[in-house]
Amino acid sequence: MNTKIKVNGIGQMKIKPDTIFLNMTLTSENKEARKAFEKQKQVKKQLIHNLNVLNIKEEELKTTNFEMHPIYKNILNKDTYEQHLNGYRVTENMTLQLPYNIDFLNEVLVAINDIEDTIQFNINFQNRQNYEKELFDLAYKNALETATILSNISNLKITGIEEILEKNDTPVVREVMYKASLDIMPEDITFQKEIEVVFLAN
Repeated sequence: MNTKIKVNGIGQMKIKPDTIFLNMTLTSENKEARKAFEKQKQVKKQLIHNLNVLNIKEEELKTTNFEMHPIYKNILNKDTYEQHLNGYRVTENMTLQLPYNIDFLNEVLVAINDIEDTIQFNINFQNRQNYEKELFDLAYKNALETATILSNISNLKITGIEEILEKNDTPVVREVMYKASLDIMPEDITFQKEIEVVFLAN
């Protein structure tokens, strides 16, 4: 009769980034909604112009969110606070995908910082390749090594596999937040896959 040995296996790889995602937030405020909107358009126009100088086309800059909402100010009136309209805020979130090149990234950041209005941003380093097979092979090898150790302790021999269950892959994305030109070398990205294997032994 076969004995079942259930173990987890983990495969892990450290990979160099190949893609940069630059996520920007443009924010404009004014007492009047129309003027806040117009100011936002001017900031975006300047951003596009500065990026065009670096041969980045307007269509490469993607808007992921756009919103306008009123700003209220609490004013004390006798014993209670009352909300009074104090202006409008326009916020636009944009993303730009770039090839992994720190020197070019610095040029892009300088172009952003040259804009009078502050643009907040964060940077994600990613690797867009698919390492599914390599990770699975590493996870299976790890599971087999563990099962072999357990079977040897019990004087058993691995004879087959009953079941393999794949768990979620875990890519670790490096995120960096700056407001100026940077001189950094991001860490390798860690990709991890975990599987559960039921081995048969006798």
